[in-house]
Formats: sequence, structure tokens, C-alpha cells
Amino acid sequence: MINDFDDKPQTVNWWRDNEHVKFSYDEIKKNQANKRSKACLYVKWDSITTTKPFTWFTDLKADSLAADGMESKWKSFQQNTWLSFWCKGGEGDTLMLHYLVLSKGHSSKWGATTMIPVIAKKWTFYKVRFVDLQYENWGKITADFDLNTDIGRCFEVGLRSGLVTPKGYIEAWFDNIKLTNYEPFK
Repeated sequence: MINDFDDKPQTVNWWRDNEHVKFSYDEIKKNQANKRSKACLYVKWDSITTTKPFTWFTDLKADSLAADGMESKWKSFQQNTWLSFWCKGGEGDTLMLHYLVLSKGHSSKWGATTMIPVIAKKWTFYKVRFVDLQYENWGKITADFDLNTDIGRCFEVGLRSGLVTPKGYIEAWFDNIKLTNYEPFK
């Protein structure tokens, strides 16, 4: 488990595009993904620019496998690296999910060629096996994408605005972010 948000980790230093991107914790029981959950992450961007479609406003990272001493763990993941989480959208504009793989230190980056819209206002389970995606190389240091090497060890889902943003805000809830070396289940 990367984050179930029950312990409400500090979000002050989490990357965000601007000060209008807010992180908070929703502890209302009826808003949780499951009955055992105490809190979930609520993300809101309330000042979307209409002139830049697909703006990247924040991301949820799973850098665990890039930490020092994780080389042996990484060998059990590689081609079988899965990221899963629960998410629901709100009343605002469409949220786009964009998967990425980064090198330790983030100098090499590979962004998936497709994005997934979050349109459900009810909790939905998302999962991705990173080796199954097609990528573009975005890094300062270009390297071939290959999860069998040590280079790609940070995984994330980028949160982006949609093509059009008539409401001017996005809101979404997230819970139970997991990084596994097997296909996750609900």
C-alpha cells in the first residue's frame, strides 16, 4: 500500500502547478471508498485556465522502488509493476489521468500516449500495468523504456484538466493507492 490516507500524510510539499490546487482529507463516512476507510484524499483545482487544454496540475507518485536499498524488491516487480487506486470525480470539469514512469532522480521520463477521463461520480477502481502502455520519451536524458533495467523505478498518475473546462474547476477523491507486482483486485 502506498497510501490509504487514513494517517493523513502532510501535503504541504506535494507538487502542484499553482496555489489554487488544494489537497485536503475527507473524513465523512458516507464519502469513503469502503466502510473500513477513515479518510480519503480530496483534490480540488478551482482556477483552471481555459486557454491551456490538458493542463497538468498535480500528480500522485509512487517512488518507493527508487529508494536506496530497494534493488532486490525491484527485481520482483519490473515487467509486472501495477498501480491501482480508487477514484471518483465530482461536479466540476473532467479530470484526466495520465500515467508516467520516471527514473530515480526523474531525469528520464516516459509519459503514456493516452489519458483516461474520470467521468464517474461514484467510486471506481483503476489499475494499470505499466508495461502494457505505449510511451513518449519526455526526459532530459533519453533512454529506451525498459522495465527490466534499473532505470524506470518511479511511477505516477498525473492529474490533468480536460480539453474544455466550462465550469472552471476540477474535484476528485482518491483512496488506497497501491503498487503491486501482481494484477490488483478490488
